[in-house]
Amino acid sequence: MQKNYPEEEEEEEEEEEEEEEEEEEEEEEEEEEEDVWWGSVVGRGGEERRRGEEEEEEEEITWSVSMRGVNAVLILTEMQMKMRISPYFN
Repeated sequence: MQKNYPEEEEEEEEEEEEEEEEEEEEEEEEEEEEDVWWGSVVGRGGEERRRGEEEEEEEEITWSVSMRGVNAVLILTEMQMKMRISPYFN
């Protein structure tokens, strides 16, 4: 049986904490990557709109969006589309 001295125990604990922090950072980075919206959505009238495209007229647009298997209908004005919408709905 190996006997650890207090200094070795502290070093081992620090290493474990560092590993846990690295894992948490990696998980956070993965979550951030998952939040990126890829692809396009179909607006009213079946028109396909890509991310970043501006609407020509100031009108309400209804979009059906599927994110991580959750379906939602968004009714947005042009101004709201320019704002970032958080997937966590704070």
